[in-house]
Amino acid sequence: MTGAFGTDLERGRWLVGAILTHSVGDGEAKGAGLSYGLESTVTAVNPYARVRLSDRLSAWGLVGYGLGRLEIEMKRSGSAAAERYRTDLEMILGALGGRAELLTPGAHDGFALALRGDAFFVRTETDAKGVAGMDDLVAAEGEASRLQLMLEGSRPVTLAGGGTLTPLLEVGLRQDGGDAETGTGLETSAGLEYTDSSSGLMMELRARTLMAHAESNYRESGVSGVVRLTPDAAGRGLSLSLESAFGTDRLWAIRDATQLATGTAADPASRLKVELGYGLPFRNGHFIGTPYLGFGYTETERSYRVGWRLTRPSDTDAFKLSIEASRREADNPERRPGARSSSEHSVGFRLAARW
Repeated sequence: MTGAFGTDLERGRWLVGAILTHSVGDGEAKGAGLSYGLESTVTAVNPYARVRLSDRLSAWGLVGYGLGRLEIEMKRSGSAAAERYRTDLEMILGALGGRAELLTPGAHDGFALALRGDAFFVRTETDAKGVAGMDDLVAAEGEASRLQLMLEGSRPVTLAGGGTLTPLLEVGLRQDGGDAETGTGLETSAGLEYTDSSSGLMMELRARTLMAHAESNYRESGVSGVVRLTPDAAGRGLSLSLESAFGTDRLWAIRDATQLATGTAADPASRLKVELGYGLPFRNGHFIGTPYLGFGYTETERSYRVGWRLTRPSDTDAFKLSIEASRREADNPERRPGARSSSEHSVGFRLAARW
């Protein structure tokens, strides 16, 4: 789980900003008659920038540095007693990328072609700690890197009923490095997108796969789907969002540097996310208040959300205030070693303004 606070400034061709993040995670491991509960917390600062070099060319970059701790609760088989250890954790990351529009829809009968490239590096390190059977885990260094070059193509087709159907295709190369899988790979993505501006309906289906990789036993694939029903231009009326993905789809969904900073770019688990809301005029129509309900499901947990969002009717992105209460439940009813509770409750507050 990650909380983030950020601010940015856009002037002319440049956008610069920074995000402060605080992440909490837990897990478990077993081996040699021992079971381990793992908990980690990391606080990081991540400055980033984006520049439009021309109407068709843009570039972005991000650096990040974080400090935190790793806690380990160790239990021996058949024993209720547990030993707890703590060590410091350090994280460094960097990313940069760019996008060039080779063909634009207006000039080439609706066909669009773009070239996208990015590079990513992350390194984590934990201090040494003398724990029986755990030296390699507690005193450890790990790093991962990726270079990616993708060619993206699309062509919208206007349907007789007024909607637009857009086939999507991506193909490219990547180079993996670090302590996990390494080598060159070929990946592809294909999909369909349907939009209807009159009803506010948008649907998208994508399938992604790693066609080949230097590590012959390494496989990645994923399928994702999105259905959104948006209210009118002022934000009034019914809104619905449904997102579902299976496999490693999110691993390739990085579109900007902020996703790397908040730690949401790589989540290989299957997931389902639903949100239903209804926008109503507030304060004589000067604002739109939207009460909403949300539900999320992954292979390891379920989440329930209820909240209220306040926006401006003229520009919903210029001002956004939201208050949300949530509950997270572990999918496994048995408590994991080191976990404080099988369910967590939280209340969140978010304010975003653009001027």
